[in-house]
Amino acid sequence: QKSYSLSTLQITSNKPTPEAQNMPKIKTNRVRYPNGWELIEPTLRELEAKMREAENDPHDGKRKCEALWPIFNIAHQKSRYIYDLFYRRKEISKELYEFCLDQGFADRNLIAKWKKSGYERLCCLQCIQPRDHNFSTTCVLVTDSYYLIYAV
Repeated sequence: QKSYSLSTLQITSNKPTPEAQNMPKIKTNRVRYPNGWELIEPTLRELEAKMREAENDPHDGKRKCEALWPIFNIAHQKSRYIYDLFYRRKEISKELYEFCLDQGFADRNLIAKWKKSGYERLCCLQCIQPRDHNFSTTCVLVTDSYYLIYAV
């Protein structure tokens, strides 16, 4: 065992070094919203509130899939809203569209399917996955009639 005396220990001060003073400040986790966000924010916040309500709803007496239907429906509404604003009405910029996809306000994969022919009325990605259904089939694509009229 070695013993150290106070004279051999190097004591450092809490002052920053000159290199540290010239370094840029640390970025915070604050999100910068692109231009046009103020126009779509109320609708997206309203749909987020509906989503939280649907997630917290008691599902007593319902089958597992029945409890998920409202959640899939609201996710469809959010994605369709962003899709329509960008591709059909052309009211939002590409930057805002990408921001919404990156922040999880819309489902990127579902929108990619909507762009393909034959999948325009797809309600969720679970509908086209045969492993999630009996007899390895797909489900009948059912969406509210309002959204069918609105989307087509």
